[in-house]
Amino acid sequence: MTVSTVGLAPAIRKLADERMQVRLAVSLHTPDGEWRDTLVPVNNRWPVEEVLEAARYYADVSGRPCFDRVCPDQGCE
Repeated sequence: MTVSTVGLAPAIRKLADERMQVRLAVSLHTPDGEWRDTLVPVNNRWPVEEVLEAARYYADVSGRPCFDRVCPDQGCE
């Protein structure tokens, strides 16, 4: 089973601490913080840097997460 998130950093850490047998998928949409603000409103609360920090914690505790990057017409080259 895979749990997918756009980046709720506290929930990523909690999932790691619970050590459930699930994979984590993080949908970044874009690594650019400004562009991500428009695509993923939760980025205003948990910026991409904090999400990546939480994902690193998850990797240390539970295994390697996977990342998804969506390329809208603007912002991807």
